[in-house]
Parts: sequence; C-alpha cells; structure tokens
Amino acid sequence: LASRWCFKTHTFVVSWGYFTVTLEDEFELFHFLLVGKVGPSSLELWPHEEEKVSTLYRLVTISRKRRSRIILEVKGFKIELELTAFLAMWLSRYIFKGNPQDGVCYWLFPIALKLASESSFSLALIFLGTLYERLDQYQE
Repeated sequence: LASRWCFKTHTFVVSWGYFTVTLEDEFELFHFLLVGKVGPSSLELWPHEEEKVSTLYRLVTISRKRRSRIILEVKGFKIELELTAFLAMWLSRYIFKGNPQDGVCYWLFPIALKLASESSFSLALIFLGTLYERLDQYQE
C-alpha cells in the first residue's frame, strides 16, 4: 500500500481512484482524541512528577549506554515507570517523528508519564502529520 502513496496530494492512488487517511479514520481505528483539554506542548508537571521523569530518563540513558535491560525498581513506583517507559518508546516510534533505536527524546517522558496516569491528549493531528511525513519519505 505504501508504494501507492502520492506525496504531492497525500493520497493513495489505486486502480479505482484515490483515498487518504483522515482524522475520522484515526478516531475510528485507534480511538485517538481529536480534541482535548491540554495539548502535549502545554503540559505542566508537579515536582514529584518531574522527579519521576528525571529518574526514568536517567535509567533509560544508562541502560542504553550499557546495552542492558532497564530495571525499574526505584522507590516503589516500578509499574508506573514501566508503563511510562513503554509509552515513551511508543510515542517516539509511532506518534512523534523519531526512532527508539536513536534514543527517546527527554520531552516525551512527561507526556508518557501523564498518559500513564490516565490523562488524555489530542494525538490525532500529530499522528496524521507523522504518518504523512513517513509515507512521503518512503516515496522519495
């Protein structure tokens, strides 16, 4: 399907016509919110959340340098950190332009922490932009 992508019109060209991925498709398939109270860029953390983000980022950076698994048994919030680490990797790979093999950007950890604590964000527009950009790169 990616070979049918037209980067000029952001559509898939097939024998019966053309189509594209829309925000409505994202909502129906992935349940991404189209609107939200807070956007990822206007996120504010409490001091205890900043400590968790710093700890997790440090652990991920250390484990990446040593090429080892992340052991997240720090001060009794193991499960929350594991979910946050997973969400940061997921955001890096599928939502925001990036690749976890290159490392996860620090600014993704606060978003991941908020998502792990059941906050919601409008990720649909960001995902759609990333999808279009990656399909464009595939064609170039």
